[in-house]
Amino acid sequence: MAAWYPMDSCNLYNASKAALRWLVVGMANEVKPFGIKHCLVEPGFFRTDLLKPGANFTQTTTTTRISDYAEINKNADDAFAGFHGTQLGNPVKGAEILYDVITSTGLAAGRDLPGFLPLGSDAGAVITKAAKSTIADIEAWADISSQSDYPEGK
Repeated sequence: MAAWYPMDSCNLYNASKAALRWLVVGMANEVKPFGIKHCLVEPGFFRTDLLKPGANFTQTTTTTRISDYAEINKNADDAFAGFHGTQLGNPVKGAEILYDVITSTGLAAGRDLPGFLPLGSDAGAVITKAAKSTIADIEAWADISSQSDYPEGK
């Protein structure tokens, strides 16, 4: 879900997720003729040690940080520390759901592999909010943005 929203001090990470998302979406039709199916899984926050204070993901030394970002970094560090251990996602249940979806068994028995699966209620909520916001902007500015078109038939 990181591809769908900005977050202070995490935007390079989020941008890498967005790039990967569009690579996978774009390749889906390229590999389809070879009988390869794909499912882009975009997980929410799962209760793992990823956000654990002191973990490699969240820990950098003050000497490697840009001093102008001190307040932003502190806010992000505090947010991760507060969030650690309270994530909604259960990693065992998440893995079981992935197995069921990929094998079309259990919870996903008889269902085709989806092209996209937000995993976790938080992922679904964040992605839905971002998509609705984008659609609202498109609709609000359609009368102006469409003015860049050539007249129809010319």
